[in-house]
Amino acid sequence: GRLKTAFMREYHVEQFCKYYGGDIILQNLTHYIISDYVIHLRNAGKSVAYTGMLVGALRTVINRGIRDGLVRFDIHPMAYYKEIKAEPHERDITVEEMRLIRDCQPPKKGEKRSRDIFMLSYYLGGTNLIDLLNHDFRKRDLFEYVRTKTKNRKSSNRVTSFSIPPEALPIIDKYMNPKTGLLDFRLTCKYETFMQVTTREIKHLAMKLGVKDWQKVSFYASRKSFVQHGF
Repeated sequence: GRLKTAFMREYHVEQFCKYYGGDIILQNLTHYIISDYVIHLRNAGKSVAYTGMLVGALRTVINRGIRDGLVRFDIHPMAYYKEIKAEPHERDITVEEMRLIRDCQPPKKGEKRSRDIFMLSYYLGGTNLIDLLNHDFRKRDLFEYVRTKTKNRKSSNRVTSFSIPPEALPIIDKYMNPKTGLLDFRLTCKYETFMQVTTREIKHLAMKLGVKDWQKVSFYASRKSFVQHGF
């Protein structure tokens, strides 16, 4: 059910096949090939993080093949690959910058909508957009959900539950469909496009408001900022 993850896995494997010049049988993968691929990526100027994602996808496929009994290796293709951890990105913004976004009155409808979504996520503990869109808000006192991103990876303690703060209610009332309890932003595009549009508009709004390092502001910044401010 993790469609985005599946798509990224497929894309990363395609990138390797392009480098290799076509398909390759799993059994023919060697640590030499992986080493040359890593050197190729670094010479092409790919970042440490991106290189790790590409090679990590190959490792996932290889290990799945081993687990399912499709292939055996005397020397694992990743045996001599040492992953370099990328420096963590700072994605949070300050309390003052959050207030700037909260209190502004954007003239454009799209920016105002994206600001509302951004703040609603912040008020609700940094909840991801997909979980906001799937929640029935007719139960106004409690926000209870199973996080979409991890629901297939956890066997227990999957339910997140907390009281809805009063700051979130005006935004919920503004967009909630009273018949379904779902938020209705009157957009017909796919979720991925909606996410991209929301991030682009909140980033543009942050730039106009003079937020320092506005380039790092995205929808995800609401989650990181909530955690940092709470800490």
